[in-house]
Amino acid sequence: MADLKNGILDIFCGAGGLSLGFLLEGFDIVYSSDNNSRAIDTIKTNHNKIHMLKGEQDHHYSEVEDINNLDARKVRKIFKDRGYRVQGIIGGPPCQGFSQANRQTRTIDNPNNSLFEQYLRLINDLNPDFIVFENVVGFASLANGDFKKSVLDTLEKLNFIEGWKILDAQWYGVPQIRRRVIIIGIKRSKIKTEYKKKIVFPEKNKVSVPTVKNAFSGLPSIKMGETREIQSYQKPSLMSNYAKSLQSSPELNIFSENVYNHITTLSNDLVLKRYKYLKPGQNWANLPEDLINNYNDKSRCHSYIYKRLEDDKPSITVSNFRKCMFIHPREDRGLSVREAARLQSFPDWYEFKGELSYQQQQVACAVPPLMARSIAQQIKKMLK
Repeated sequence: MADLKNGILDIFCGAGGLSLGFLLEGFDIVYSSDNNSRAIDTIKTNHNKIHMLKGEQDHHYSEVEDINNLDARKVRKIFKDRGYRVQGIIGGPPCQGFSQANRQTRTIDNPNNSLFEQYLRLINDLNPDFIVFENVVGFASLANGDFKKSVLDTLEKLNFIEGWKILDAQWYGVPQIRRRVIIIGIKRSKIKTEYKKKIVFPEKNKVSVPTVKNAFSGLPSIKMGETREIQSYQKPSLMSNYAKSLQSSPELNIFSENVYNHITTLSNDLVLKRYKYLKPGQNWANLPEDLINNYNDKSRCHSYIYKRLEDDKPSITVSNFRKCMFIHPREDRGLSVREAARLQSFPDWYEFKGELSYQQQQVACAVPPLMARSIAQQIKKMLK
């Protein structure tokens, strides 16, 4: 029997930002799992596109699955049937339970906060060469750091060299301030000698960080409530270098002829008045009382709510931009799905599926592909 090729299991895959970064760096994603059917539709659409345009047989498998029911024997069979072994496991359990922006659920009792244990179970059962665990900054401090310690201790017991660090997406060319906890583990038998004492994380890029204006360049002007799923570029010759870089992925033989998902929420008159009032850099706290008096408890208002982005800076963290009501820097409307995807560094050919609110959530929860690619590059350096 021929030797099995190396493949990756992507759990809690969401829209696939983490796995896309690994794909762009030459890794094969064999199996993607998530309990959200719209996210799986997104994954299937884009992986089908990738393999078709590369002219290769589609070895990728994805399905809607509860992580609690994901069995290691099943995973191995899916890999083996396609000629692969499980080289790596990547993913980040749902972050709502750990997020500092969500004060109601940052407790040990939140069921979302136990999902990382299922990740550890699969690591134990599948014995991969490496793992990447991603989560919000709040994961590091929850329960006095016990959750993070549990992951690191488990990896050490399973004979991994492990380490963790808070990385910021803007360090890797993403036009967004987005800090995330990244845990990397590599089996002692699979890591190069020079890394046996310490995991090394990707260095910061030395180039300047793209701005919101850079990110949005070339996108057509739209109105609030835009519903056209496919549109044409506006003056592609004037696109920034960052925007041009997202128009194609030569590694995957893909070039985008159109703009996808440049759609927005239709808001009511009161919301529109708020949009019109706020200047770049301002948020809900700058609104006059008569425009915000329906907010009964302003102490619970996050600084991101009704934040109008600034053209000449990277974006604030893209969370649920519909609920936060992020405002376009120049137009009186919320962000489109494609604009948020640009801020996350998704290429323009990457399509998001499902109803508008589901597309918005998929983008908001994703790992920026450029950040993921830097992590993938570093793992390649450390593996034998």
